[in-house]
Amino acid sequence: MNQFNNSISVLYEDGSVKEIPVNTSMVLENAVENQGEYYFYSRQKNIHYRMKDGRLEQFSIMKDVYSDGYYGVLYAYPTEKGCIQILNIGVQDGVYVTDIVRTGKDMEELIYKLENKLACSVVAEGDLLHIAYIDLKTEKPDQNSIGSSGIMTLDLESRRILSDTLLPKQYRAEPDRPVVGFGDAVIVYSQELTEEGIPTGKSYIAAYREGSQIKEIVAEEFNILASYVHANKLYLIGDGGMIKIYDSDYKNIADADLNIEGVIRKIYFKENYVFIAVYGNDSKMYIHKYELDSGIQEEKFEVPYPSVIDWEIENFTFIPNL
Repeated sequence: MNQFNNSISVLYEDGSVKEIPVNTSMVLENAVENQGEYYFYSRQKNIHYRMKDGRLEQFSIMKDVYSDGYYGVLYAYPTEKGCIQILNIGVQDGVYVTDIVRTGKDMEELIYKLENKLACSVVAEGDLLHIAYIDLKTEKPDQNSIGSSGIMTLDLESRRILSDTLLPKQYRAEPDRPVVGFGDAVIVYSQELTEEGIPTGKSYIAAYREGSQIKEIVAEEFNILASYVHANKLYLIGDGGMIKIYDSDYKNIADADLNIEGVIRKIYFKENYVFIAVYGNDSKMYIHKYELDSGIQEEKFEVPYPSVIDWEIENFTFIPNL
């Protein structure tokens, strides 16, 4: 997405591009794939897009309920029963609200309403939904946070909260660093920051089960950007394309370095691959495709947009199609 001509673009293997104009009043920053469809979400308004078989359509989430405000989607998570979305409702009757909803082909439902908590990401485990959030009624643990972060577990059948735990102050819930499920645990992670918000080079990774921390990893000289679970292994991606791989006992079984030059802007995992959008030293945007375990680069191509776009700060999202 760009501020000059917002569009969803389809890039083909032969280098050709098909641009589809979309609403220019917002920016699409979230994208997920679910059951053969691609969903692109706005964080500003309840105006979103889905694509199937090359056809694009605009949609709104439960528009009879969320029709009169800027209810953007902070995070979306695909499931077999439809996509779970976190809607940023804002202040209602003096209380800050985020709603967690699920929408499918023939279903729309409110799952849970959080009050004075900003939900940031979710991950499902059977009938359980784990929610990472920021508690807006707690004191700021540091200058880089708006409140203490926590993780709660919701029973999707009874809609009861089974556990609700505030995390140690070194952990910050963020929509761009979502929690992941690893076995029967939930993985949370954060970079250590100075008071000015600059990464120190240390990262914290913790596993939680039933509201209790069961493991913590402190990674030195590693600024964590994302995590992913595949084939019963936990992958951690850091600045420069550094990869740490852990087994189910949290043993560090391998490290790799993709030696990425430039600024990593977006990361997308799919099957045993990682796709990384890199703002290069030549001020152009590139998409790199790597095999996760070997670190071998299989593809690299330039995103073909005008040079007037400042990719270092431009908001965008992407989904690879294997």
